[in-house]
Amino acid sequence: MTDDQIEAVIAGQTALIAALDAGDVGAIEAATRDLAAAVDTVRRSGAVRAQATTRSRVDYALKQSDAARMRVNYLSDRTRQRADRLTAKGGTTRAVTYTAAGRYAALA
Repeated sequence: MTDDQIEAVIAGQTALIAALDAGDVGAIEAATRDLAAAVDTVRRSGAVRAQATTRSRVDYALKQSDAARMRVNYLSDRTRQRADRLTAKGGTTRAVTYTAAGRYAALA
């Protein structure tokens, strides 16, 4: 793992976070592809003894991952709430949404 590889991951994460914040679906898809390629490059390079600066950049990359995860969870929750409100406006009290378990579930 080199510093350039870590910086590519961080750049991908930054682009993904910006796209999530902007709500730009095309940018989200592009940033996701770029980030996946950067992570795959790091994965293939294997582990190496990292210096202090590399470790600090990896720590930052982990924090960026957590920030992106929180945004995705927030946006998923908002989407579920919108679906529930639209269902309620239609006169139905139960909305069918896709759950994390991979099954459809009726929510009360």
